[in-house]
Amino acid sequence: MVHRVTVALVGDPKSPPPGMADLELAWEVRPQIELDVESEESLASILDRAGAEFGAVPFQPGGQPSDDAFWIALAQPSHQPLWELLQSELTVLDEHGEALWVADWKTVQYDQLQRSVDAGVIAGDASRIYYIRQVPQGDGSLGVESWRLFLELWELIRIHADDGTDAVVDIGEIAGGLAVIWAGIKVARRRFPRWMQRGATPANLDRALVGTMDENDAAERLGCSPEEAIAVIAMYERLRTDDRISALYAEMSEVESLARSGMYDYGRYFLDRLGKRPDERPVPEQYAYELKDYWDQSFELPRVPEDDTSEAWEEEGEDVEWRDYEALYGVFAFTVILLVALTVALGVETSWPVAVALGFLAALGTASVFAIRPVRRRIGPVAYRLLRLSDLFGRVD
Repeated sequence: MVHRVTVALVGDPKSPPPGMADLELAWEVRPQIELDVESEESLASILDRAGAEFGAVPFQPGGQPSDDAFWIALAQPSHQPLWELLQSELTVLDEHGEALWVADWKTVQYDQLQRSVDAGVIAGDASRIYYIRQVPQGDGSLGVESWRLFLELWELIRIHADDGTDAVVDIGEIAGGLAVIWAGIKVARRRFPRWMQRGATPANLDRALVGTMDENDAAERLGCSPEEAIAVIAMYERLRTDDRISALYAEMSEVESLARSGMYDYGRYFLDRLGKRPDERPVPEQYAYELKDYWDQSFELPRVPEDDTSEAWEEEGEDVEWRDYEALYGVFAFTVILLVALTVALGVETSWPVAVALGFLAALGTASVFAIRPVRRRIGPVAYRLLRLSDLFGRVD
């Protein structure tokens, strides 16, 4: 199917990088070109053809006109200022209505763009596209990109809330908001592997909820049940509107940047800095270790094959409830307890060397059972929470 698309030029087609884009001009007064676009044509191809028509000189020798476009924007009927429309990534719907979070928006096909605009996920007119020739200066947004860090830090707050640790955060003032967060986090633990495989992060997941009609519509986009969709919607509403919870989320974003720079003990640093003024916060270097590869190794997550939508994956995804370190602490705890218990019990009727050997063999067998993932996932966290070995070791990560 052929579509008639108008592309408007933003910036001087001959200017060198970073470009000189005037974001204040209205759509009607900008240079425009009309193109016939196939449904399967990518945004990169559309902008390449438009750029050639405008005579745009690529910023880099041998480059394409689309290489100079770092933002995408669609014209709005309300004549909203262009700088309010800029997007550095797109959230689109596939043919089944499920969301895809696309960081490289230039790969999006026109029919995907049109479908998402029709559904209200993307605002604007798909037939009127801006070609913006400017390198972003300081473009960035607040939010946590890592699912592992997002889930782990909220879990740390929950653990200390259960303990009544007021030194960490005044739980009483935001108890209702945190209860909403916990419900959303429970859903995220089950669903984040598939969300991540489709390009979602904690920072952009809620973009799929734009323009949803009800919880059934949201559930279809998120690939979850309506009840789970309600919990996720409520969680993001709290993150946006509750000042105290928004502040916690902002703290997580700052800690993530340090973790990506090599901070190993970021969990303890996060807890130690909560509730303190900037001049009272601990020095980040105290929590850094020479383990630069820790982030990549510990946060490597299972990937869903692109063509795999089987129920088996969904069942496996529901098992992703706890981090491995908790389970391993549970293995260690039960092993030591069993060793000591058997040693004391058997030492009464036999020699101590024999008792120790039997206890060791029994503990080894217990550890082997815990090596089975489903067992480890369910029993390990119980041991962790009962014994609180993180406190004994002086670390939380």
